[in-house]
Amino acid sequence: MVADCGLSNMDDTGDLDTNTEGGGDGPRVGSVAAAVAILRYLALHPEGAGVVPLARSLGLSPSSCFNVVRTLASEHFVEFDPRTKIYSLGIGAHVIGRAALDPRGAFQAVKPRLEAVADKFGVTVALLGLRRNDQFVIIGFCDSASATTKIHLTIGQRLPLLTGAVGRCAAVAFALDDASLERTLTKVKWAARPQLSEYKASLDFYRSRGWAIDSDNFLMGVTTIASSVFDQKGRLQFCVSCTMFSSHHPDVEIGAIGDAVAREARWLSSHLFPSLPAAMDGARKTGRARPSTAKGRKVAPS
Repeated sequence: MVADCGLSNMDDTGDLDTNTEGGGDGPRVGSVAAAVAILRYLALHPEGAGVVPLARSLGLSPSSCFNVVRTLASEHFVEFDPRTKIYSLGIGAHVIGRAALDPRGAFQAVKPRLEAVADKFGVTVALLGLRRNDQFVIIGFCDSASATTKIHLTIGQRLPLLTGAVGRCAAVAFALDDASLERTLTKVKWAARPQLSEYKASLDFYRSRGWAIDSDNFLMGVTTIASSVFDQKGRLQFCVSCTMFSSHHPDVEIGAIGDAVAREARWLSSHLFPSLPAAMDGARKTGRARPSTAKGRKVAPS
């Protein structure tokens, strides 16, 4: 059984968003705008469409639509089925989309290791990238082959900066002050929004252990654990994140899962950024802390 848990229904995801921030006020080239609209439409409709219904749906003239899709087909951005006269998204779009989502190939590099963690603990493990517009995006994920119930994630889905456990990683990496924390926390759609004092305590927990935890704050009944992947200059680039049903994992197991997530984050940092300094910031230290409590869960030191 696969549980969506509401992740794909968030207001802030907008995978195929038409936001034109960063240059949207300039002149628009009609043929380019039409091509982008066609690609977005076909991405949302995997069954494809013929020229006339495609033109009607997008408010284009059939002749203009035909010229654009024919050009896109010649560049393999769309595929044409001569039998059905249907156009669908082509391999060219997938190649560019994959490169935009994960230009360093980080997920493929760490995927076998994440699969091992997922299978060992019966959880879903994902790699999220930090985007310049202060959002995380899900690059890829692995779930347990043996788990009878799984949490569904959507590749390409965007999440607000302080979402869940990855948000704790970001808050520490950016050294957000109280005012910034309070302001940014309001942008997240919480199941049970944490108080500022509680959230700050969870940041101290992350600094002491090298991994962060969100239990039932972002999504009721769901626990997420995350650890940061930094580049050579100590800048946050990715997070390794683990998602699980809160009731499926006893508190005694949470520490082992957290340490495994932190270990894979450190491995990916050293793999992608081999000149990474030995000492990073407090969030990257692996010193052991006394038994700690995170959102009611007592986590023993490993």
